[in-house]
Amino acid sequence: MVTKEDFDGWRVRSTGTAAMVFEKMGASPVSIPGGELYQALQTGVVEGAHWGSISTGWGMNFQEVTKYIVQPDLVSQLNGEVMVGMKQWEAIGDDLKATFNEIVRATSADASAHFLHRDLLRKDEFVKELGGEITTLEPAVVDELRVKSMEVVDEFAERDPKYSGRVAEILHEFMRLTGKA
Repeated sequence: MVTKEDFDGWRVRSTGTAAMVFEKMGASPVSIPGGELYQALQTGVVEGAHWGSISTGWGMNFQEVTKYIVQPDLVSQLNGEVMVGMKQWEAIGDDLKATFNEIVRATSADASAHFLHRDLLRKDEFVKELGGEITTLEPAVVDELRVKSMEVVDEFAERDPKYSGRVAEILHEFMRLTGKA
């Protein structure tokens, strides 16, 4: 099991808000371009990586240079964004907007199911064929990660109350409603 102490000084490839959370946990996040991550893991420049799903890491051959997969999945949400310029969006009719939204939702659901299935297959292969190990975070560590994550959310909300503040309100409500706060 991964303990709080395991984060102390841990050199982890991470960026953005995730890196901020890891830093609050005592880790030492390192920003490394994806194309250099395999070698960084192989040579010990970093001791771990926070990188998408198991399948995406598999596509970059991280299973060759790692011994562990840590659960639970810290992202637990696979998504893809579709961006459309506001001028173009406003120019199309409501019927096309509705169709577009349904296509994006269906595609997202299909992709989520696909990657979840691939992740489960890869975890099985990692253990049975490559001798890797699935390890878990102690429940207290998961709880502390949630607290530190919400601290980062609140820091963004404080700097940008108009947009990030509204997202923080929604996230706090979600965490309360799901019993995670």
